[in-house]
Amino acid sequence: MKSLILTVVCVIALVSCKGISHTETAVVDSVDSTGIVINNIMGRRSVRAYKDQPVEREKLLQVAECGINAPSALNKQPWQLRIVDDPEFISGVTKVYAEVNPKAVEEPGFKNAFRNAPAFIAVLSPADGSGSFDCGLLTENMLLSARALGLGTCVLGSTARFLSSDPGVRDYFEKLDIPDGYQLQVVVAIGYPDESPAAKPRRTDVVRFVE
Repeated sequence: MKSLILTVVCVIALVSCKGISHTETAVVDSVDSTGIVINNIMGRRSVRAYKDQPVEREKLLQVAECGINAPSALNKQPWQLRIVDDPEFISGVTKVYAEVNPKAVEEPGFKNAFRNAPAFIAVLSPADGSGSFDCGLLTENMLLSARALGLGTCVLGSTARFLSSDPGVRDYFEKLDIPDGYQLQVVVAIGYPDESPAAKPRRTDVVRFVE
């Protein structure tokens, strides 16, 4: 049953990334009547433990494609993405990270600076801040599509700042080939999850109707 549900969710992710016709919409609506999309949203968690299993590049590209299909103001699409799945890149950054943050290495299950994930997607946005909101929409698309593909994710702001500022990882930062006028906004760790975190309480009092 679980494999069937995952297959259906993957179909939805594929269709939503590539655009759908009126006929296809009817099919998706009938599938979604079981609440699969809502369950995907409500069930998504930040993952910090991953299996020692590389993520297929086809899936990484699919997640990125879902990201760039997010809406953006005036359709400016102000983002750039960089996908990193090179073990040497990740281990090299981790070596410097461990020297700067020795307490992080003491955390149970520590493997690398990217919350132990075997890959990550770097989200680049205009340095003047004009595309931050749009890049947030892009990032959420990637988180949800990754879950639909059986992958776990974790958004890392501190790691992005480390990559952007620590001189010890300058060579790795330059490999991201960030265009002039852009900055590294966030890093999205991605991999096959090795944990199922429980949901944390959400504040329902922040939602209300305006009469």
